[in-house]
Amino acid sequence: MPNNSTETMPVPGDNPNEEISKHRYAGSQLKGGRNYQEDTAAWFKSDSASLDLTPLQIGQRLWTAYRQIDAEILRDKTLEKVGSTAVTTVIKNNFLITALLADAAAFAAVYNESGEVIDVYRLNSREHKPELERARIMEYEDYYVLNGRVWGRLAVSRAIGDAFFLPVIADSDISIVDLSNIPIGYSVKLISSSDGFTDGARKQIKLLNDVKKGQENYLKEAIAAAGNAETISEDQLSEHLVYWAITNGSSDNVTVAVQTVKRPNKVPGFIGMSGIYDGHGGQQVSAYIATHIKDKLKTLFTMSEEDYQKLEDSAFSQEKAFLRDNADLKVFDLNTRLKKPEPVSETSAASDAEKISAPGNAGFFQANSSPKKGLKRTVSVLDLKTVQTNVSDTEDVKQLNKKARQDDDSSSNFVP
Repeated sequence: MPNNSTETMPVPGDNPNEEISKHRYAGSQLKGGRNYQEDTAAWFKSDSASLDLTPLQIGQRLWTAYRQIDAEILRDKTLEKVGSTAVTTVIKNNFLITALLADAAAFAAVYNESGEVIDVYRLNSREHKPELERARIMEYEDYYVLNGRVWGRLAVSRAIGDAFFLPVIADSDISIVDLSNIPIGYSVKLISSSDGFTDGARKQIKLLNDVKKGQENYLKEAIAAAGNAETISEDQLSEHLVYWAITNGSSDNVTVAVQTVKRPNKVPGFIGMSGIYDGHGGQQVSAYIATHIKDKLKTLFTMSEEDYQKLEDSAFSQEKAFLRDNADLKVFDLNTRLKKPEPVSETSAASDAEKISAPGNAGFFQANSSPKKGLKRTVSVLDLKTVQTNVSDTEDVKQLNKKARQDDDSSSNFVP
């Protein structure tokens, strides 16, 4: 029988609940039909060091972090030899930079001025399933896909720390979403989940014959059923969503994290990370990731571009592997999905300088929106401080960023 007792989702580190909640983050877990909990979560608020990184640089270093943690786990003989899914989103003001492995998911839910959910967008474009990666898996001698599983056993084709299956790699898909053109009165929530939550979307997926759209519709229905954003907190929403999954047929562990990343009539000023990790066959590996991801990212984020490029697992040293999955990486403007386009308002100007240095912009890689040419550079063109010298209102941008961070630090009450 499912265990229907919700748990407040613990996150590693010295993050008291009041510190987490004031940044509009909360999470909930259910064991579901399992006897034990294999899901873990991580969250932290960063300092200003990562301000000097562009969205693509952050994405590249996220990609590297997964590979480095995977290598550490495989070397550690004391850990279980089973792996973990991973979805990690770095929030940098108006940008959501996500690294996805396996069948976890991250969504952006958009609310209008009245607090009604009007759109849900899954940040990861695909899942890593054996059927979708059959050709890559078959490149490994003696490996095959049977009944949608690697060797007929494992239901995902990528993970961190999976020692038993050579084709199950830790190379992530990176996505970058820009919130800067979202109407100023709207709000946006980042919702991350283990596959136990999206397991409840089977009916919608079957109806639409589309996994991504089915999951988006499923989450939108769930959010709408929870009530207006003006009357429900992140904690209440996360608890509602884990129960929603069980009610809709999920029997797995269910973990959901919710963070409001854009508040109505406020400039996004949060810089940090939210991640969920789901072990398959135990919690040791997922717990290791949750415990170490913060320090790993802090180390990578404070590296110079030159030092980063020299790393064995950098996106530059491993160019072929990075480009295999991320050659078409571009910034996606979330406002293009909405029916109410609105030009960038003055209060959104905090991201203008960043947009110039973001992939897909004419000023990025010298009018080439593909990462490929940029990966060959020894001296990066991605340094935000250099780009800002070409922006006429640099000082205004700095002041808005400063004000946004002050607003975020001083806000301790729930503000819909």
